Amino acid sequence: MSGFFKAALPYRLTSPVELLGYGISMASLQSITRMGLVNQLNERLNQRPSREPGVGEMTTYGWTEPYPTIRPSLAERNEDPELDADGEEPTSRRLVRSVSNGNFLVLCAQHTYRNMPASVIRQELARKVNAIEERELRRVYKKERDQLKDDVVAELLPRAFIMQRKTMALIDTDRGIIWINSASAKNAEDLLSLLREALGSLPVRPVSSKIAPSATFTQWVRSSETPDDFYLLDHILLEDTDREGGKVGAVHQDLTTESIQMHVSEGKIATKIAIAYKDHMGFVVNDKVQFTKIRFSDMMEDRADQQAGDDAHNDVLLDTTYYLMGNSLRDMLYDLLLHLGGEEIPQGL
Repeated sequence: MSGFFKAALPYRLTSPVELLGYGISMASLQSITRMGLVNQLNERLNQRPSREPGVGEMTTYGWTEPYPTIRPSLAERNEDPELDADGEEPTSRRLVRSVSNGNFLVLCAQHTYRNMPASVIRQELARKVNAIEERELRRVYKKERDQLKDDVVAELLPRAFIMQRKTMALIDTDRGIIWINSASAKNAEDLLSLLREALGSLPVRPVSSKIAPSATFTQWVRSSETPDDFYLLDHILLEDTDREGGKVGAVHQDLTTESIQMHVSEGKIATKIAIAYKDHMGFVVNDKVQFTKIRFSDMMEDRADQQAGDDAHNDVLLDTTYYLMGNSLRDMLYDLLLHLGGEEIPQGL
């Protein structure tokens, strides 16, 4: 089981969050204080837990356990005073996972929805429309068709399969960065909105750099040189600076080849590029400092296994994984922004 992110969108907390207290950082707080804040956050998230859509609902969105839930055995339920007489689990769920004594927090938002393919709706709607037109010898126009469509959806809704989509988040409480495991900005914003609802406020903005990333990436390709600890890989997207210009993409290709250099010499800029960081990970980063196609090295996964121990439970292994991943993402982002002129912080923040 691997908890390593495959994509990561970083967001900067721009001012202290009341729940975390003492500003953004929790590093200087005593252990008991940090755990109290984690418990408080868990209580807030439990006010909006994930659940299946009710009758007439297409979708719901809420928090779920970031780690796989291990249900207690019958004997454990009988012995545990926190379980009720019917053997049910407590209503409060563990929705926040604290890693490294609160320096990292792991959250998971779950979108639960009824899977009703558009093709099925169209097919059933066409059947109803054809039946009316044949029976009543008249055409069914838009207003009536829309009403029939609503009826079709209502009829099919109870029979639709329940599907789930989870989005993980790793909060670096020391550096004030929220990493969201998604390549979709919309999914990330949905999670942040849900977290903002729980906290009352959540002042965040996407991480950005002072120097345009595309300018730096293009120079790396042009010179075939990268700073220490970064290495060019084999994926690039080159675009004309003219809005009407074209794009050229290359995958599994040496970026120092003549064909790539020719496009750069013609004025195209690198808006997306694959690079590696130390021996920790490889990824594709774009000109918005968003990371996709992340591949952590086998060495990182081996380290997680070794530090967790052979007999470790899944949660111990995941704690170790998120600790190693969080530190690697933290160091990589710091070093990358250093070569992009530093992080852009708007005046007044």
